Amino acid sequence: MEEILEKLSQTTGVIGCFITGLDGLVVASKIRSDKDQDLLAATTADLFRSLGSAFEKLDEGKTVLLTIERTNDKIFIYPLENMETILVVLTEPKINLGLIRMELQEALKKLKNQF
Repeated sequence: MEEILEKLSQTTGVIGCFITGLDGLVVASKIRSDKDQDLLAATTADLFRSLGSAFEKLDEGKTVLLTIERTNDKIFIYPLENMETILVVLTEPKINLGLIRMELQEALKKLKNQF
């Protein structure tokens, strides 16, 4: 798991990535910034739970990706196979989205076998 996050964190434009439970507790992390990892994990987990629950009530299927674009960065939130953990990837605001999505898909395939 650490190796997968390490490779993902080395992708051009990626600031860091981590896996957190839906309770907001960090399982594994590779973040190269001064961001408050614990606060970010708790916030993204809460956001995923809240939006996922709201969308399920609309009966439109499960959430497979949440993307948040902020002034200084972007946040990608992917549920992992067991739906009890999420992969969060923090990037710079201007990125090669195709490259990021390709690297994320590769990481998700590898992580699928670990959960």
